[in-house]
Amino acid sequence: MPIKADWTEFKLENIRLLSNNLVGVYECGCKRGDRVLYIGKGNIRARLLDHIEKKRFLDVVTHFRKRKTEDFDDAERRLMGSFCKAHNGKRPILNKQKPTMKNSSQIYVPLDRVKTLL
Repeated sequence: MPIKADWTEFKLENIRLLSNNLVGVYECGCKRGDRVLYIGKGNIRARLLDHIEKKRFLDVVTHFRKRKTEDFDDAERRLMGSFCKAHNGKRPILNKQKPTMKNSSQIYVPLDRVKTLL
């Protein structure tokens, strides 16, 4: 089940408005079509600022939404499990990582190809 919150535009000024101590889970996506492209956890403000600073997802992510919770590890597991169940076992496209020994079943999709997959 996705986070039940309104989408907020993925802009630096909106992220800076978040509390420095806000921890929980968040989804990055496209408001159009309500598509979740990435699920994250931890200090939400710090993580979103990091995504912007490192220019991650800027070409495809337009919005984010969040849920405050101290137990963000469990919340992320449940959120990811729910997403995968609803999408035939697939993770959000931007959560896929380069294969390693631990995640060799995941597929790496370069960001420049993501737009063609949406």
